[in-house]
Amino acid sequence: MLDVVPPPIAMQGGQVKLTWLCEEFSVFPVTEKQAQQHARAYILHLISTQLFPDYSTNKVYIRWLPLLKDFDACGDLSWGSAVLALLHMSLYKVSMMRTSQFSMRSTLLQVI
Repeated sequence: MLDVVPPPIAMQGGQVKLTWLCEEFSVFPVTEKQAQQHARAYILHLISTQLFPDYSTNKVYIRWLPLLKDFDACGDLSWGSAVLALLHMSLYKVSMMRTSQFSMRSTLLQVI
């Protein structure tokens, strides 16, 4: 869906390095197809850094890519519910001292 296969050095266990993603899609798109590919790359970046961050701050799971195949269907997904559930789980883990790291962005707490 991105029309680019990352090199083996940019892949690790089902994840792609965000640096490769940013470098690969840094050129302004010319065609409609390229614009859609750039939009998918940007949304992947947002998913990894803002919506569903984890402890690896420099990688994004490619498992999110199939959800971005159809932008209309993607908009119908309940992203907010999933983010809220992850935020709740992260707060629970920190409050019960199961972990000392809060995996979510603090800006999400400020918005809620």
